[in-house]
Amino acid sequence: MAHLTKEQANQVFDIIVKYGAKPNLKNYFVGYVTKPAASTHKEFRFMGEFGSDGKLYVTSLKVYVGFYREDSTPERERRVDEANAELAVFKPEN
Repeated sequence: MAHLTKEQANQVFDIIVKYGAKPNLKNYFVGYVTKPAASTHKEFRFMGEFGSDGKLYVTSLKVYVGFYREDSTPERERRVDEANAELAVFKPEN
């Protein structure tokens, strides 16, 4: 099911780090998102500047980031919008 190629995973990780994800999670991230999901999507909690609620989602259609809306600030909203604009070019493998 939904997953990324190793090349995509490395590029996606570089993007989410640029917007605040913890950089020391790269090996775990790449290993996780390159394995086909048992369901139609995968979630990866990337923490960093988003605290414990920043997540990357890999669905059968797209790759995007989000966070719990109760922790919303204008700065977080801006960073998520910018990250998602960059992530929009990635199409997961199915």
